[in-house]
Amino acid sequence: MSGTEIAVICVIGAVVLAGLLSQVLRGRAAGNCKGCGRQLAPSARWCPDCGTPLGRSVPCRSCGKQISFWGRRCHHCGAWGSAAYGPITFVIFGVLVLVMLGVFLLLAVFRSRP
Repeated sequence: MSGTEIAVICVIGAVVLAGLLSQVLRGRAAGNCKGCGRQLAPSARWCPDCGTPLGRSVPCRSCGKQISFWGRRCHHCGAWGSAAYGPITFVIFGVLVLVMLGVFLLLAVFRSRP
C-alpha cells in the first residue's frame, strides 16, 4: 500500500466516524428517553409515554416509581412533598426557617447598637 492509499482510507474512516458521532450527539441533544427511546423536547422533565424522569431522580415514597429530584410531586401517583420525597423536605424547610430567623435576629441586634 502506498502512502496515498493509506491517507484515503484514513480520511474515509474519519468521515464515517464523524458521521456516527454526529448521530449520537444529535440523539442526545434532541433528548431521547432512556426508557422507551422516544424523542423528547429539550424542555421536557420526563417522558410523557413511560414517565421516565430526565436528569437526577429519586424513588417516590408512595408508589416506588422514579420521579425527578427537582419536581414538586410524583406524576405517577400524585403524592406531594414529604409523601413523595420523604421527611427530608421538612428538614430542609426547618433549616431554611432557622437560617432566616438567625439572619433576622442578627440584623435586629446590630441595628439596635449605637
